[in-house]
Formats: sequence, C-alpha cells, structure tokens
Amino acid sequence: MEEGSAERPASHLEQDFEILRRACLDRGELFEDAAFPPGPEALGSLDADAENIHWLRPQEICPTPRFIAEGATISDICQGELWDCWLLAALSSLTMYRRLFAHVVPEGQHFGASYCGIFRFRFWQYGRWVEVVVDDRLPTQHGKLVYASSSARHEFWSALLEKAYAKVNGSYAGLRTGKIVEAMEDLTGGLGESHPVSPGDSNRLWSAVRSALAAKALVACFLKSKDPAQVGRVNSEGLVMGHAYAVLGVDSVTVNGSRVRLLRLRNPWGYQEYSGSWNDCSPEWNAVSCEEKQRLRLQQEEDGEFWMSWCDFAQCFSNVEICSLSPHGGGATGWALATHEGRWVPGCTAGGCRKFEGTFWTNPQFRLTLCEEDDDDSDDDEDGLEGRGDVTCTVVVALMQKNRRVLKRGARSTFLHIGFSIYSIPPEASQVLASCSPSRAACPPRSSRRHDASTRAARLRTRAR
Repeated sequence: MEEGSAERPASHLEQDFEILRRACLDRGELFEDAAFPPGPEALGSLDADAENIHWLRPQEICPTPRFIAEGATISDICQGELWDCWLLAALSSLTMYRRLFAHVVPEGQHFGASYCGIFRFRFWQYGRWVEVVVDDRLPTQHGKLVYASSSARHEFWSALLEKAYAKVNGSYAGLRTGKIVEAMEDLTGGLGESHPVSPGDSNRLWSAVRSALAAKALVACFLKSKDPAQVGRVNSEGLVMGHAYAVLGVDSVTVNGSRVRLLRLRNPWGYQEYSGSWNDCSPEWNAVSCEEKQRLRLQQEEDGEFWMSWCDFAQCFSNVEICSLSPHGGGATGWALATHEGRWVPGCTAGGCRKFEGTFWTNPQFRLTLCEEDDDDSDDDEDGLEGRGDVTCTVVVALMQKNRRVLKRGARSTFLHIGFSIYSIPPEASQVLASCSPSRAACPPRSSRRHDASTRAARLRTRAR
C-alpha cells in the first residue's frame, strides 16, 4: 500500500503519531510539539500583541474537557477571531458524513487514562494524504479560546483540527482568508468546482446543487462584497458580507398550490442568521403543515442555521462551491482521475498569458482525450430538466498552486495569478497529433524561481456537472 494513500497517510514532517505517543507515555510526560511550538511564529502576523495570548491545554480551560462530546455535529464549529470561515464552512459540511469525518479526525482520541497531550488529523495535500500531529496547547485570552471553538465549552476537536491545519499551512495567519473549495479538497481529496450564481441560470444551478448533495458532495456558498470596507459587516437581511456559508440541504414545500424551493444554510459563526423570508421565525412558515416543518427540522434557535428560498438565495449570494469526492478520497465511484505535475520555469516553460503570442505555446501542455460518453441518467426530474438526448462526456479540470500559504507574508496572500486555457482539437488534426510526440529541451535547474502547480482532470459520471 503506497505511502500517502488514504489507507496509509504519510507522516507530516516525519512525526509518527504512535512513536511520539508511546514515548510520552513511557516518560509520563505531556507532548510538546517542537515542530510547531506556541508563540509568535505559530500565530504568524495576526497578533502584534502576542504577549497577551496564553497557550493553555484543555484541562486548564475547563475541568472536564472532551475531545468529542456526544458525536461531532455542526454546532461544534464556531468561528473565532480568525478569518477562516472558508475552512469552517467546509468543516461544517464534513460533519454531515460520518465516514469522511472519521478519516480526517481519527477515532479513539480522548482525554482519558492514556491521554498524553498529542492529537492527530489527516489532510489531503497535493495528491497525498498526510497525518499531522499537534500538542493541545491552544491560544487563549482571559481563559477562552481565541480562534475556533465549540458551542459546548468542554469540547475541543474543532479547535485542535484548526491548529493542525494551521501547522500544515505555516501558521494561524496562513488561514486568514481563502476559498471554500480549497478547504473542501484538503478535507476530502475530492475535486472542487466554483459556480457563479446567476438568476438567469438558476434552474441549472439548483439541479446541480440538489444532485451534488444527493451524491454526498460537500457544498458551500459565498456572499461577495464589492466594497472591501463592508467585509464582515451584517447587511439589512442579516447576512454577513464577504462571508462563507455551508449548504446543508435543499428541499421544497407547497404553499397555496405553488412549490417553493428552499435551502438550509449555516453561518460558521454559530449565530447571526438570515432575517428575510423563510427565516426561522418568518410568517411564511404559518402556511406550512406541522408535519412538513418537522420533516425539515425547523428550529427557532439562534444557532447560525436557517432556511431561505432559492429565489432569495440567487439574489443574495455570488458563488456556490461544490466538491465531489474522488475514489482516492474514499468517496464516490465513477471517476477516472489523472494528476499531472508541472511548473513554470523562466526561460523555458513560463510562456505568459495568451497576449504573449510568441511564447504562449511554450507553457506546459497536456492533451486530454475523452473516450466514453456519460452514463445515461435521464430519469424523471422534478424540474423537467432531464436529458434532451445530447451526447455528453463530462470533464472537470482543476489547477492547484502549491505551498503558497506556507510562504504567505503579512496580511496579504502571495498567491500568484495563474490559469489555464482549454482548446478543442478539430477531428482533422487528431491524426496528425497522434503521430507526433511532443518533446522539449531540458530546463535549467532554477528551482528558486519555479512556480509549482498541479493539474488534475477527472471525468465524473453523474449528473452533478
């Protein structure tokens, strides 16, 4: 079994959990992680006043700490002062799938008799699964956690997972701002897609979201703010600008003979809910039967979870993020997955964008042949959007930028502007290309100037496309 697979994750920084744990038990000591010690470097650039941050173990925060109390649930994830809603929204979705959650958060961890201050988590990183160990010293102020926490003060798995993810990305500051699909992929090994929300194309997007949730994909959404000064502020409808939300489910109810499409969302803050139509206390629910409300698990609580209509959603939100699972992530079937490693090297493969006609062709090129059409999945669709007889072969292409969070400096990200172009090869050119074997001269070893990237292509044989 290959190291780095889902069944045999590689040890991050060569720190083996069992070896470290046994050594601590033999010595009767609590684990102290020398690879990610508490202090300003672990915080990164977040806190100039780092001396007011006190690193405490859970038993110093509450008398009876629990790793997971009564099962992992969405309410275990509450955002702190770190702007990592993109991570926590993805994590909220992960708690809905027990098997996926158990892979990222291995079972058997606790504060019981064999506790020695060490915990482990698993993340997918650029084609490999890695197991990350951390000690349980967490940043606090006035005896309370500064960053992620649980609504139950004695539960600590979400805070420890956030610390492990910060370790992978260099510091807590490395988690400040990001894209939801990035976290989704790191938690599942799946392939993420970002769909702009357009009221004119709402039927197709509704079908995609519904199909994705039925296939147990992770789904989240984002509310873009045109004014950077408005990020983090609550608008007139109770939604947070520049914020990520988890999409927990979709459904519909019939009111006065008309069907209303609904989505169930969750704010990673654990509070601050939507105040428009179909919110928890909205009068629209008066026209819905008690049985329907019970089926939809409607709860009038300030827990960050709420319903809203699809029409209102399409007017408010800017993007929907979907992460479908790959076979290597222990998820869905029907994939054919390929990964290609590449880099842009100045003077060799860094050809620039399309406006540089003389050098654009020197960029890394990958030829993809789609040999099999999608499975026939034209079952009855409630929206009348079933297949129209077109032959399709679906492919999803994703481009990853490696290790940029670790190299992040200050509050601004050092992510580079990269991309790819896809061209259709005319049938008459296929035979010519088939007889050609592209070759390129060896590139000079200028590793300090290389921009690593990973391109993955997969064919997804479901209707969620």
